[in-house]
Amino acid sequence: MMRRAFERQPSARHTRGLATLCAALAVVAVVVRAGPASAGSVWDTDDATGRLDIRWLGVTFQADATTRLAVSFYDDFRASALPTLRNSADRDRGEIWVRLTEFESGRFVYRLDGRLMFQYGDFGSTCCETAPVRNPSPNVLRVIFATDFIYEPVRPYEVRAESEWRMHGDVFRDHTASIDLGPPPEP
Repeated sequence: MMRRAFERQPSARHTRGLATLCAALAVVAVVVRAGPASAGSVWDTDDATGRLDIRWLGVTFQADATTRLAVSFYDDFRASALPTLRNSADRDRGEIWVRLTEFESGRFVYRLDGRLMFQYGDFGSTCCETAPVRNPSPNVLRVIFATDFIYEPVRPYEVRAESEWRMHGDVFRDHTASIDLGPPPEP
């Protein structure tokens, strides 16, 4: 009795190839799931006077319930222009705020011990969490902070950066366009 083509048993070579393909697809599925859920960035023109002229803002939701944020500045940037935390922020030099949602934001500040931090929250009754900031190059601030401080996970992130620099009685402001990331992924 002769078998039809569709009734043939797969060869060992074919079976190994199919197993390899399935394993590769499983690895891709794990990597995709482990990667960022959402990301965005926005460029800003060289349009503000002073040390805090924003060049680029990038933000990424990470799969581990954290948010990665980076802000770069034009060449006049000096991290020393940022305020130092005391009982309240010392706002006589300049400041950089990152608006995260309608009610939550963050700012870059120095602690009294000289460490650069990102202070974030609703700046109300439940204020605030902090995360250490890295300064990987002279013009970049980068931070990774917990996304789970958002009390309503359906609240969308519409991230934008704003800076203010005071010099000789004048105030120079800069801001980026918003990045619409939507709600953070559920952990």
